[in-house]
Amino acid sequence: MIVLGTVLLNATTARLFAKSVGVFLTKSEGILIIGASKASRLIADYLNKNNRHVVLIDNNQTNINKAKKLGLEAFTANIYSDTLTDNIELNDVGYLMALTGNSEINKYAVNNFSKDFGANGSFRLVNADEMNNPENNPKEGLFSHTDDFIKLTETARKFPAVHEIELKDKEHYEALIEITKADENIVPIFLKTPKGDLQIISSFSTDFEDITDKYRLVYLGKVFDVDETKDEVEIDQKEEE
Repeated sequence: MIVLGTVLLNATTARLFAKSVGVFLTKSEGILIIGASKASRLIADYLNKNNRHVVLIDNNQTNINKAKKLGLEAFTANIYSDTLTDNIELNDVGYLMALTGNSEINKYAVNNFSKDFGANGSFRLVNADEMNNPENNPKEGLFSHTDDFIKLTETARKFPAVHEIELKDKEHYEALIEITKADENIVPIFLKTPKGDLQIISSFSTDFEDITDKYRLVYLGKVFDVDETKDEVEIDQKEEE
């Protein structure tokens, strides 16, 4: 009984105690991705190769196995489990990206885990209703209001690669974002600063300030069919089938 009580007490209080004594890292730049589909794995692989701690969780063991084959940190987990935050200790995670095909799961993840894993930002894919109504653009939406799970999945299936294109200024960035909204095979995912920091693009994708040259737009899908492609640097992120 003593051993059992000790284990239960530790499991339920360890995270709270760590926060109270300041054990958690003050700079939480890690990213938790809910859902380990092909698109999620491509994004996670890019993050990992750009020195960002990234963790994927999914209840689909096949997806988790594929993520692990890429050398990614991935766990089989049920998002509705009461012990999820106890079983997966993510001290340096400060961002959450919900990328599943179930809009209710995505909303649940943002609503319930923002405090634990999304202190610096919690985002989810927009659903079909939100995508079809630009006025209904959730503040936590990802990428742009035209990018739902279907577009993300089809883009990853047809063009399984992540690219970077160098930007000239904010106007150039906004022009490229407009192209991605009209093109079914391009999804913008990050803005990369000259220092290599990555900022998640939300569905309010034009809200960034002070974009200058040396910034890069990171995107999933086919290469931009514009003159600016001469400045593009393709990142080798193709996933083995």
